Amino acid sequence: MREAYEKAITNLPPIIEKKYWRRYVFLWINYAVYEEYNAKDFDRAREIYKKALEIIPHGKFTFSKIWILYAHFYIRMKNLEQARKVFGMSIAKCPREKIFKAYIELELQLGNVDKCRQIYEKFISSQPDNSSAWVKYAELEKSLDEYDRCIAIFQAAVTQPLDMPEIIWKAYINVEIFYRKFDNVRNLYEILLEKTRHVKVWLSYAKFEQETIEFEKSRDVFDRAYKYFKETNLKEERLLILENWIKTEENNLVNFLNGNLVGFAYENEDEIEIEDETNENNELNKKYNSVLNEEAIEEKIKNFDFDYNINKTQDVLKILMQKRPEKIKKRRKILPIINKGDDFENEIKLADEKNLDGQAIVEEGWEEYYEYIFPDDEENKKNFKILSYALKWHQEAIGKS
Repeated sequence: MREAYEKAITNLPPIIEKKYWRRYVFLWINYAVYEEYNAKDFDRAREIYKKALEIIPHGKFTFSKIWILYAHFYIRMKNLEQARKVFGMSIAKCPREKIFKAYIELELQLGNVDKCRQIYEKFISSQPDNSSAWVKYAELEKSLDEYDRCIAIFQAAVTQPLDMPEIIWKAYINVEIFYRKFDNVRNLYEILLEKTRHVKVWLSYAKFEQETIEFEKSRDVFDRAYKYFKETNLKEERLLILENWIKTEENNLVNFLNGNLVGFAYENEDEIEIEDETNENNELNKKYNSVLNEEAIEEKIKNFDFDYNINKTQDVLKILMQKRPEKIKKRRKILPIINKGDDFENEIKLADEKNLDGQAIVEEGWEEYYEYIFPDDEENKKNFKILSYALKWHQEAIGKS
């Protein structure tokens, strides 16, 4: 078996590309595992790992797996210092996310929190755009109940050009909710809305206010979102806000009639809610499905005017129902764009028109789409009245026939 491995590893891949080296590196790994577990030759296994790492062109690419296996080999040999040296060498030569995670996991198992912090600092300094690295670092501080350190990490993270900033903001907001710093949460949402006006941010903000039993603030968020999407003429987002607002008010009305304050409904809650990856540590009130504790909810129930809020919710629902749009199916031309090329002059002769960049636009069939006509749009009020009359006439005609 040893001769077979020795013969196989002499055949280096002909091209310096990772996809051609993957199987070759696994030969070395299997060889080292064989020497350690089958032949029980630990010195030879160590030499195989060392030689494999010398052969791999780390300047072009590397393999995190072999570094981690090499470090774990020393742990099995009860040589912790040497394992740390392997991890340190791998971070210096090729700072990969998997290597950082494996090193941090080792130190966490040993209870070396300060060492974990040092590794995380190297992690985020070498990969400042890695959102998950920032989140994991903050989660470590949260698990240690180090609120100030945790928030400082998030504050530093949001200033970086991140690959997935939404992950940072979700985790940041969830930490503030966990510690019940609700004013901080509102400030974060307002800052986030300055950066992006995505519909999910608005819905998440409204849901947060709902869960804190701040119904007027929730309505205010919905109203701001509805006006924004109306002004920007984003009809699908505007409809999504309106439908969720209606569902919220309907759910509130049912709760008020039953003498309750909490509850919230979305069409697709999984997509809208802010996820909490550390939910097992989250002590939010499960009985009431609220971010408030039980005593706070009971106190709000005592001071809550159910009759006034039932009437108010009914009035709001009437107004919202009147804002629901008509859904109309329409057709439009499919106009593919032809980029400038060698035959552009010939292609342009076939084009119906040109866009602003001088690209040819050629008609190519039709497609169906849906248009939403909102009754509260000034330009649609007259058309909406005509449509309502046409619909009424159509229904009467069907009834007569």
